[in-house]
Amino acid sequence: MPDGTKPQHGTSTSMPASARTSAPLHTPAPVRVAQRGYTALLRRLLPYWLPASIIMLLLVIGAALLARGMGGSFLPPLQEGQYIVHMRLAPGASIQASLDEGARVVKALEQLPQVRLVAQHTGRTALSSDASGTQSSSLDVNLKPGADSAQALTAIRHVVDGFAGASFRINSFLTERLDNTVAGGGAAPLVVQVLGTHLTAIDAVAKRVAAVLAALPTATGVQLQTPPGVPQLDIALKPEALRAWGLQPLPVLQAIHTAFAGSNAGTVFHGSVPVPVRVVLTRSARNNPQVLGDLLIHTPSLGFVPLAQLASISAASGPSDIRHLGEQRVQTVLASTTSANITGFVQRAQAAIHAQVQVPPGVTLQFQGDAAQRNATLQRLGVDVLGVFAGLMLLLSMALGRNATTAAGDAAAITPRQAASTTTRQVLLVLLSVPAAWAGGVFAAWLVGGVLSLGAVIGLLALMGISLRNAILIFAHAGQLQREHGLAWNADTLLRAVADRLAAIVMTSLVTALGVLPLALGLHAPGREIEGPMAVALLGGLLTSLLYNLFVLPQLALRFGVAPAQRESRA
Repeated sequence: MPDGTKPQHGTSTSMPASARTSAPLHTPAPVRVAQRGYTALLRRLLPYWLPASIIMLLLVIGAALLARGMGGSFLPPLQEGQYIVHMRLAPGASIQASLDEGARVVKALEQLPQVRLVAQHTGRTALSSDASGTQSSSLDVNLKPGADSAQALTAIRHVVDGFAGASFRINSFLTERLDNTVAGGGAAPLVVQVLGTHLTAIDAVAKRVAAVLAALPTATGVQLQTPPGVPQLDIALKPEALRAWGLQPLPVLQAIHTAFAGSNAGTVFHGSVPVPVRVVLTRSARNNPQVLGDLLIHTPSLGFVPLAQLASISAASGPSDIRHLGEQRVQTVLASTTSANITGFVQRAQAAIHAQVQVPPGVTLQFQGDAAQRNATLQRLGVDVLGVFAGLMLLLSMALGRNATTAAGDAAAITPRQAASTTTRQVLLVLLSVPAAWAGGVFAAWLVGGVLSLGAVIGLLALMGISLRNAILIFAHAGQLQREHGLAWNADTLLRAVADRLAAIVMTSLVTALGVLPLALGLHAPGREIEGPMAVALLGGLLTSLLYNLFVLPQLALRFGVAPAQRESRA
């Protein structure tokens, strides 16, 4: 040391502000007031944990029962300025017949005050992949700006219902595209497939099903996909006559095919343009059994014999198209509804069909359509949610595992069994915040329409993250207080933990609620058919989630948050 210099024992060393852990954080005055009021209220409510738990349990059970009875749809009705009206005449109708009938429909639709323009599409181009026949047309109905979509749809349905001999199906433009991509191309909200081996039996059942559906109050657009009873000619060959003339069935059937479908007989040239020559009977001859009976069939002896001597020809009626599903014949009945609750409509329709339609042996019914797609989607979603819950339990066990060794203070005195019990208890209490949040979302959706739509389901799933976060904040902070300040697991520790996190929990819920509030207020505005129900479900779920995390969870955590052996006071 230098001469005369003495060691200085009072020397201080400066430290950065980030290393000063003892400096208290400033809490705004409004937050301090809220914390004191909330702490006083919660301390009064702690002894009443059982009534609070029963109320929350009844709320969750009530919401579950309500959700089972609530209907919905795979896609909500979309309010657009354009509709597509599908018109279908009897199978085999010509393009000209479709154009003429469509022109009359177009003229009637253009008289509606909500309609700006109607355009008809009939037939298809040579390279088109559209499988629709000439009996099918589509009408694009464009509405005037500001026209009420619901009123316009009702008026359009009223107009098309007045056209007998044609069946109609109405969709909004976006719903049509989504049905073809998301919902698997379902032809209607309700599709009833009647399967069997005997055409007469399945046609009779299909007619009865269509009559039952048409009698339902909200049913519309009920139609048979393949209408039975279409006029036709039955030609039955006579084996004895064929043998007498030395004929095989195939040449006779080929001649009949030529008469009705035609066959190429050669080619003539107009200049350099080849023109095929096709032989076919005239339409009037094809529709007259007597004229058809005069059709001459060539025999091996180079003679000719009238078809009437080789076959019996009679006028009859039958299906214009025989469709199959697997190895069975199928007749399909389509139905739409004016109600937004498509699931409820399908349930009522199924009940009415089972009660009023006698299904003979060998005939079965299958129900498809929008409701079936929704149920299948919800089932897949349920499996996914179970997987998510399993992953959440694993992550929460890792996140809350530290609390198990600090609940009673001495980590060495805690057995692995006690630590596992404490972790499991806290994980389950955190997960209970999810059904509490879902209950509020279900009740909110019921209040604004009674329909659990796709948007509402999305809102319920979004609630999981917010509700779990708030519950984790409470347990994580309580464990931090125990580790850093040596506090025991008691009422004072929990009250302090919840009060310290009160601002974070409330602000998380409040900011989210304010963010989705404009969507909820414009629930029925065009373009918000999915976002609106989602916002309503979020608002209701945030409310019940907040009540559970701030009032019920602390009461349950105090009594069930740790293993019984760890509920001790630190000296």
